[in-house]
Amino acid sequence: MTPIRSLYLALPLVLASAVATHAADPPGDHYLCYRAVKQFPFVQTTKALTDQLGGPLTFNVQRVVSLCNPVDKNGEGVTYPQVHQEGYLIKAPPSAPKFVRRDHVTVDQFGRRTLTILRPDSLLDVTPKALGTIPPPPFASDPTSDPGVNRFKCYKARLARGSAKFVPPPAPTLTDQFFTAGQSFQVRKVTKLCMPVDKQGETPGAELRATHLVCYQVRLPRRANFVAQHVATNSSNFGRHRLRASAPTELCVPALKDPPPASFSLVSSAGGGLLAAAGTALHPRGVGCGAILPGPAPMRLLGNPSSMLACDGLNLGGGTSSVPEVPMADGAYSRFDLTGCTSGVCSIVGTPPGGLNPGEQCSQAGCPFGVPQPIANGGASVCVEATLANDAAGTIDLNNGAVDLTLNLFWKVSYTGSTQPCPTCSASGSPLSPGIGSCVGGSNGGGACLSTSSSGLSNDCPPFSSSSSSCVALGLPFACCTGVGMGACGTDTIAVDLAPLTTNLSSKADLLGDLCPGQAGAGTSGCFGAPGTNCTSVNETGVLAGPLTFGTSATVDLGSVFCIPSSSVTANAAFGLPGPGALRGSFTITPN
Repeated sequence: MTPIRSLYLALPLVLASAVATHAADPPGDHYLCYRAVKQFPFVQTTKALTDQLGGPLTFNVQRVVSLCNPVDKNGEGVTYPQVHQEGYLIKAPPSAPKFVRRDHVTVDQFGRRTLTILRPDSLLDVTPKALGTIPPPPFASDPTSDPGVNRFKCYKARLARGSAKFVPPPAPTLTDQFFTAGQSFQVRKVTKLCMPVDKQGETPGAELRATHLVCYQVRLPRRANFVAQHVATNSSNFGRHRLRASAPTELCVPALKDPPPASFSLVSSAGGGLLAAAGTALHPRGVGCGAILPGPAPMRLLGNPSSMLACDGLNLGGGTSSVPEVPMADGAYSRFDLTGCTSGVCSIVGTPPGGLNPGEQCSQAGCPFGVPQPIANGGASVCVEATLANDAAGTIDLNNGAVDLTLNLFWKVSYTGSTQPCPTCSASGSPLSPGIGSCVGGSNGGGACLSTSSSGLSNDCPPFSSSSSSCVALGLPFACCTGVGMGACGTDTIAVDLAPLTTNLSSKADLLGDLCPGQAGAGTSGCFGAPGTNCTSVNETGVLAGPLTFGTSATVDLGSVFCIPSSSVTANAAFGLPGPGALRGSFTITPN
């Protein structure tokens, strides 16, 4: 089964993010390796080896150094009990190019980590084994023809610079032909990364297989002893050997090398104050983030007659809209899963509820999406809460950082009529360091809240959901019933589809300014308060993140131009609906 992986986003209003890793269980047997000495001289030879770092490269095979038994770890079983690995010290000839150290991400049952490989060290070759001095018969056929069995070229390895200190896992219980009753071992540190290898062209393509080994130094607990064992092997490549296995030294665990990231943390870099009143500057990073054409845009856009749309800005409605451009709220924090990765391109699927960190949000239908978005607009100010109508979907290309998300949302629009449209938490925070406090106003006023927003916006602090008379009777701020003819609480639910939210160009265009269905009949042609032919197209242009690698941050810009359908009389009048919407934001993306 292809392991499920995860994508994490932290985006204003419509995006969100988190960090988690799904456990990996790569196929293949574990091996318990023993220091071994051949009882008769070994005849040195040369072998051509090809692995994922290149080849064929010729190595001198110098002597036997280890014997590795297939081992049952914690009762997980052994798939190929007859296949052992005999370890040979290898050395590149003096004429070989100098080995260049490099880092690789590995995932095994003990965790995900980045390793620096230092130099080629040894060759593990498959062999039958028998206790005593009489060699067993050789394999009838090469067992590596089975994709589950491999030879390995092993490299000395250590944790990469900057890695967290190695934390030993709980002592595993190992059972093999020497420890038949099982024995616990202490896992000490990483020693090697072993890659599948094709030796002498015997198994072409074996070097491309997914299963690797990460080897860890192991020790017996105090007062536990090992009695040296005499064994015999019979390799079809190196012949019959009598070995003395003197001490257990390493546990080699099946691993994946450089798998697609298990997650992405995408942290908002939104500019401007989150609770800014209409007309507050949004600090655009430069021209070209978005535009309406032919322009000029109305003066309300940043107080500037330019047709440019602000970076990190949110624009809503048709040509009759009275809603100002506002900064997108930071602090959203949701998780997305990845599956079906092919050549670095992965499908994005929704993450179910449960097992999330504080402040994280799932990304399936019914999950909240982002923090509440304030839109200050005088007496028509609103607070928008987003919920996913369907599971999130899309693709991400790890080769160039292209992202395409499809997000079908329900926006709950509460007409609060306040200069501070959304209640807040008394403690602000960030996606990686949430604040914990109490709600200031709203239906949960005084209640506990957690905020991942720098301005204290929190899903724990929604606007009032009761009737107008109840709001007044409570005597609290954020009265919720200012919408004319809205009934209880003055709320609307509006379906909004971001399809896609993308690093590429997102646009809508029409020669008469009817950018969305129904605009012409409703008299809302145009966009964002620019009527009719003053707005015949809306463009938002994202920016690729570039190649995405594990643990390395990159900047990605995502934009979307979308349609907002007709809703209530109040919503239609305030937003100029039906009509378009546009947003664009810059984020820091970090594969995990």
